[in-house]
Amino acid sequence: MEKVKDQSIETIRGIAILLVVAGYITRADILPLDLTHPSLTVSILKYFEYIFATIRMPLFTVISAYLYASSPAILETFKKLVFGKFRRVMIPFLTFSTIQFLLFLFVPGSGYHLSQMWKIYIWPNQQLWFLMSVFNIFILVGLLDSFKMLETPRRYFTVCLIAAILHISLRFPGAFSAYGVNYLFPFFLLGYGIKRYPDIFLSKRTLPALAVIFIISVSVQPLYYAITHISGDPPFHFRRVIDLLVPFSGFPLLFYYRKPFPALAFFGYYAFGIHLFHRVSVTAVRLLFQAFNIQDPFQIFFGYLIGGIAVALFFQVICEQFNLTSKLVLGLKKKPDKPLLALSFFTPRIAGEKTAQAAAPLDMEKPVLVLDSGNRLL
Repeated sequence: MEKVKDQSIETIRGIAILLVVAGYITRADILPLDLTHPSLTVSILKYFEYIFATIRMPLFTVISAYLYASSPAILETFKKLVFGKFRRVMIPFLTFSTIQFLLFLFVPGSGYHLSQMWKIYIWPNQQLWFLMSVFNIFILVGLLDSFKMLETPRRYFTVCLIAAILHISLRFPGAFSAYGVNYLFPFFLLGYGIKRYPDIFLSKRTLPALAVIFIISVSVQPLYYAITHISGDPPFHFRRVIDLLVPFSGFPLLFYYRKPFPALAFFGYYAFGIHLFHRVSVTAVRLLFQAFNIQDPFQIFFGYLIGGIAVALFFQVICEQFNLTSKLVLGLKKKPDKPLLALSFFTPRIAGEKTAQAAAPLDMEKPVLVLDSGNRLL
């Protein structure tokens, strides 16, 4: 059986990575302008940041879980899961954590000091917390699957309930991404459930109710800021409840109605590299804008977004050309056998791709088995 990729899933992944980069730019560069250079553009971007804050990383996690659930671990394959995910996730984490830290040593005002470098491997730095978090979650879910703790809907929802209670009630420490595991684990279970138990999550009887819950819950946080005029985060427990309601109501709708869009699927294919490199690439664009004293929020947002993604794509394509960087930076087994980015725009090569299957209507009652080529994380 040939391995294929579901282009509708790659489309969702593309949406997720665009939201991640846009969210970073908004938090780091646009929100500070609300005090120094307030404008309609800044207000609109701030509003969308409040909306998408509960969607970005949970969506990435749900996609990873959905692909994993196509072939969940058993006791005999658990060792393979650990080694496979260590290669795919932790080796890039260790490699790029080092590279990124060394690069930021030379960025003016970054606050990086060589004597503090050891901390990045225990308290993951910036965007790399996600990699260690999701690796730990893969191991945790692999253990649960090995002992058949997710084998039936009753067992599955029991674990979901425990994860939700921990998510809402406790603030875990940041060491070894424990905080990230507690934050993301319910969303991994959500993606797992959408794949394993579609009759529950994708039932036509529940979709209208989910739509209503999603519309209400996704509006709560922006309304909170608008009413209270507080720029900081809402209370921890309140925010965590909203964090759960938005994905658990909205993501089943997204997966049920998903469609393939080649342009977004293109970004989805390169999402791992974009996520890995976007802090460095956006910083490079930021330094260029600062050199020309560009302060317009519209130009900053879209310039950083387009430039940051373009530079990140360039970094990934360069890393893919050599076996050593493919393994150490991207976590691949070998150099990908595919054309250069410039030759594959909007149509990145997919092992065993069947365009007819990609275009075929999706039967959500009987989901197609989709194997992720190269055992990709994101």
